[in-house]
Amino acid sequence: MCLLVILASLLLVAGVDQIVHRLTPRLGQRYHQWSLTSPLKQLIGHRGNSLEKDLSMLMKVSGHEFCDITLMLDGVPIPAHKAILAARCSYFEAMFRSFMPESNTVAIAIGEMIPSRQAFDSLLRYIYYGDVSMPPEDSLYLFSAPYFYGFTNNRLQAFCKHNLEMNVSFQNVVQILEAADKIQATDMKKHALSMIVQHFPQVARLPQIRRLSRELLLDIIDAVADNQCDSRLCADVSTVSINDSTNP
Repeated sequence: MCLLVILASLLLVAGVDQIVHRLTPRLGQRYHQWSLTSPLKQLIGHRGNSLEKDLSMLMKVSGHEFCDITLMLDGVPIPAHKAILAARCSYFEAMFRSFMPESNTVAIAIGEMIPSRQAFDSLLRYIYYGDVSMPPEDSLYLFSAPYFYGFTNNRLQAFCKHNLEMNVSFQNVVQILEAADKIQATDMKKHALSMIVQHFPQVARLPQIRRLSRELLLDIIDAVADNQCDSRLCADVSTVSINDSTNP
């Protein structure tokens, strides 16, 4: 029985529960009965969830006294932990191995672009505990972050792409326009302007549009004007075509 428990425990940790059931029907049945009530399985089942919560608390609450590096984002200091940054990002690992930043302070950018504070908070949540929940405008800022910071996989980039494709709407299109303009994402800016034109009566009543820069407001006016010209041109062409077809 002890051998069975040890074997089942190792298989459970490895994530190959189904192997036991393929050995013999009797062994599989005994393992199934044990696994339903096993404290080890319950512990392992909650391990990922507990790790995420612990690292979330470390980042947000309990770990502030252990911070040993300051990330400077557009003049705003953000305390962090070198060990976590180095473990998750080859960019920080190489930096901390090659030299110690002056005054333990690192200026934050993604290439030549400085992300918004909201977007960088989303990036830190991903670095610390793998959270990828974020508004679409943050996804636009962070789309190139995996390349720049050297993450070990493309999970963040894949989520950013999906988030942008699925969740841009007239409610958040103004924020998307601002982010696209800031990082010079021409295609996304063009898409945002097109959506604003398409839903202009709703977008024009959003409070965010009143906080846009003069340049972006002019871009919106140009887009609306171009759309009006295209609509009138189509109407004129249709009228000409109808008149030509009715005339002998």
